[in-house]
This record gives sequence, structure tokens and C-alpha cells, in this order.
Amino acid sequence: MRVVLLAVLLVLAGGCVEREIQLRSTPSGADAYIDAERVGATPCSVPFDFYGTREVELRKEGYQVVREFARVSPPVYERFPLDFFSEVVLPLRLKDVQVFEYTLEPLPPGEEGEELYERAKEFRERAEAEEEG
Repeated sequence: MRVVLLAVLLVLAGGCVEREIQLRSTPSGADAYIDAERVGATPCSVPFDFYGTREVELRKEGYQVVREFARVSPPVYERFPLDFFSEVVLPLRLKDVQVFEYTLEPLPPGEEGEELYERAKEFRERAEAEEEG
């Protein structure tokens, strides 16, 4: 009976792993997206449940868009069979923080404002002309 009670207490006092992705950029203040969902402005922290590959996108006016597939890898204590102990048995709170840092590149000269709009308009007109002809 004591063994069963001890086992139940161990499970109830079991561990927990908190997972967090931190996105940072230079310059800061970029709109951050993970898997096409806006998560805030850099620097920002986002909790997550599962490891794997995530699509990260950063956007800031006057800078080129950064789009990358980031690999979120589990630490050793989150790999089978150790994950059972870190998640259920050990009475500890563990925190896994995955940090991704990016440098945003300014748009090349002439890629802003009116000139960019004119190029887009020109491209649209050419595409429409090709559809008609």
C-alpha cells in the first residue's frame, strides 16, 4: 500500500517543462510571425508545446523581409526515454528557451515609396496585357 501511495505522490508532484521561443532582431521592433501567425514585435517570447521546424518571418518598414525555417530542437532531457522523467517523475520545473536572432537588412536605394509603387503598377499592366493578348 505504501508503494502505491508513494507512486501516486510522485506522479502528482511530477515535473514540468516550460518551452519558450525568443525572437530578437537588429533593429528591434519588427513584426514577428511564427507559422504565419503574428506573435508580437521583437524582442518577443512565445510559449510552444512541440519541437520541430517553424516558419519565422520578420517585417519592418524600410527593411527586407526575413523568412526562415527555424529548427526548434529538443534538449537532451526532452528526448526519449528521458522525457518521461522530466515531464512526469522529477519534481522540478525545467525551462527550455530557444533563442533566434536576426539582422534586418535595409531595402536597397530606390526600393521605397513611389518608385516601388510605379514598378508594381508597370508589372500589373504588363500581366494584364499578356492575359488579353
